[in-house]
Amino acid sequence: MDGEASAKAVRGNAGVAVLPGALMTFYGWYSSFIVAGDGSLHDFSMVVVQNVLRFGGPLLLLAAGLCAIGRREGLWVDFGASALCGGLLLLIGVYWIAVDRDLNDFLYAIFGAVMLGSVRHSWRLLGAMRGAPVPHEEERIAAAPVVARDLPTIPEGPPPADGYLAALGRSAKERREAREGRKGGDGGV
Repeated sequence: MDGEASAKAVRGNAGVAVLPGALMTFYGWYSSFIVAGDGSLHDFSMVVVQNVLRFGGPLLLLAAGLCAIGRREGLWVDFGASALCGGLLLLIGVYWIAVDRDLNDFLYAIFGAVMLGSVRHSWRLLGAMRGAPVPHEEERIAAAPVVARDLPTIPEGPPPADGYLAALGRSAKERREAREGRKGGDGGV
């Protein structure tokens, strides 16, 4: 994958990360998780889910932002956040389905599975870009010395009978000969 295709693929991943990031952030900070406080596994899993939503969502938004500006690091952030959050949501969703079979439990499990699919997508993009030039790295090119040149110009008047290219070639040859002092024929022999 070349540099431009790589940057386009990275920017395309922004849409994949922004929706789950926004939903997780909103739901994590504005929903109420009531924990009984008895130290059970269910209470611990509720705290884990709330923190996964609260902190995984902004990480996905960060990944979307980095991807939107074409930074390859956004794919790594998306890969890590989606793997961690998706794995935890799927695991806890399956546990909650086994315990109480609420609609939200199914949603958490499905959301976790979708995020794990995003992990596979990010991994494939990262693998395809291995060895591709980084889109926003500046190439360091040594500056070549600037040589003043006497460039040919287009002759005044109507176009030459043999065309502009032939006329430019003749004028360049005439100037070169004039500079070298060979104008006029035998070159001093």
